[in-house]
Amino acid sequence: MKTKHLVNIMNRFTSDNVIRTDDSVHKDYLEIATWLKLTNHGSNEDESSGNPLVILLLKFTDSQGQKTVLIDETPLSVSKSDALLSGTRMIKSVGQITQMDLFVKNLPENIKLSPESIHINAA
Repeated sequence: MKTKHLVNIMNRFTSDNVIRTDDSVHKDYLEIATWLKLTNHGSNEDESSGNPLVILLLKFTDSQGQKTVLIDETPLSVSKSDALLSGTRMIKSVGQITQMDLFVKNLPENIKLSPESIHINAA
């Protein structure tokens, strides 16, 4: 299983609802959704693993270090050619957020993916 970086999303936030310069604690809500196109490249060597849960993660770095938030998860099956992963999550940060990225985790080695669309909104 592998983890794939989808996109850096820092450039999507230019207001101070995510980017700050003080060291206080902040709670923000983010709506995140992505449609992923999945392509099977060869057979899955480990058929006994069943349908693995593919996980969408938000990773960000604030003044306390890197944090990871689970956004959504969905089981993969051989018949699926796309997947929708979405969720609204509270992001608790301290000080300025300097990095923010989306990742897909638990992707089988034989599956290639490309994001068809990504929606991110500060709620």
